[in-house]
Amino acid sequence: MPPLNAQFIFLISGGASALVEQLPDSIDLAELQRINRWLLGSGLAIEEINQIRSTLSMIKGGGLIPYLKGRTTLNLLMSDVPNDEPAVIGSGLLIEQPHRRPQAIIDKMPEWLQRHLDENITMSRETNMDIKTEIIASASDTRNAAGVAAKALGYRVYCHDDFIDGDAVIAGQQLVTALNNSEPGIHIWSSETTVQLPDDPGQGGRCQQLALAAAQTMRPDSSLLLLAAGTDGSDGGINQAEADAGAIVDSGTLQRGELEGFDVVDALTQANAGAFLAVSGDLISTGPTGANVMDLIIASVCHNEGGCGQAL
Repeated sequence: MPPLNAQFIFLISGGASALVEQLPDSIDLAELQRINRWLLGSGLAIEEINQIRSTLSMIKGGGLIPYLKGRTTLNLLMSDVPNDEPAVIGSGLLIEQPHRRPQAIIDKMPEWLQRHLDENITMSRETNMDIKTEIIASASDTRNAAGVAAKALGYRVYCHDDFIDGDAVIAGQQLVTALNNSEPGIHIWSSETTVQLPDDPGQGGRCQQLALAAAQTMRPDSSLLLLAAGTDGSDGGINQAEADAGAIVDSGTLQRGELEGFDVVDALTQANAGAFLAVSGDLISTGPTGANVMDLIIASVCHNEGGCGQAL
């Protein structure tokens, strides 16, 4: 055990919730996998998912604090959540927070998951006033970096602060509708949408689902390009042959996929956007990036009458 005068530095990235865990006695690995499968296909927002994860964990939601024994600690966070809320990043390993029954989402859960929550709720966790928390990277850094790169290529850039969330299909459709009336140039958002999985889901992730829905909404003569990808290099999807980061789509995406025998409505309904985008040639595979600061959406708007937003 480290001496009492030892100091700790924690480096915690978004995505840590899926990488580290200490379970209560009532939950084994197989049951944790069952819980996570349900959560990932539930359509719940990340804040709601983390609320459940923290309640069922011995270390999340501030549960790791007692193990520090009061030692001075620097908690450095790479944020993948809206508003950079420390209690949500990595499910708040070192952020003291009470655990309460999440009444707002309890009716959405199966009975077996409700029983686990009832068995593991605790009302408080030990506090440690010697923990200093700092955000060292966030989604805004990613948007700004993308904007700088686009400006260097001569484009007008619009970095949007509004966060894209909710159902991936609806988000993709709404983005295209908004972009049809937007200024020419490069438009950039951060996002973390959800996909409610059917009983037998196909291939893909939330960025691929959003991108295909966007392509479905594009006019046949549109010059719009839209990229949606995970900043960690993975779309967090299922049944993927490799870790696809997301996709970049245009007005020809649908035709290319349909020529290969795919139906866009069926692909979206079956959460099979990845298979459609694979045959249309629109998937993006970057490999691991070493960072996780939410998903990134970049759109190129080029109106015939207004050009493509390149500065002269």
